[in-house]
Amino acid sequence: MVQGHKNVIQPLCVFLITVFVLGACVNHDIDAPVIVSCADETAISFEINVRPIINSNCAISGCHNGDLDNNLNWTILKNFQDHAGEIKRRITLPLSDSDKMPRVGKLTYDQIKVISCWVEQGAKDN
Repeated sequence: MVQGHKNVIQPLCVFLITVFVLGACVNHDIDAPVIVSCADETAISFEINVRPIINSNCAISGCHNGDLDNNLNWTILKNFQDHAGEIKRRITLPLSDSDKMPRVGKLTYDQIKVISCWVEQGAKDN
């Protein structure tokens, strides 16, 4: 009778150890957030540098052009300024994050840097 239990227990132990080891595996291929350094960046102009990025990537139909919520209409500078910190957070999130902006398409690193540094410089109307 003891021999019969060994035939069941050994494969069961191997199975449980395998499940435990494979279950502990972690996916290290997770997207990283975009890290931007603005230390050496010259003054960024909203009108010249930031607005063109907004108009082509954010203030589009069905997004931040006023279609959904006038408070989130990025064609109005005050609205964009009021949400500047959150905008910076969202555009630097990993691509896999559900809060990542823009939802359609993606900003280049240079575009992310322009907006991020403009925010760090005080989100000025310039």
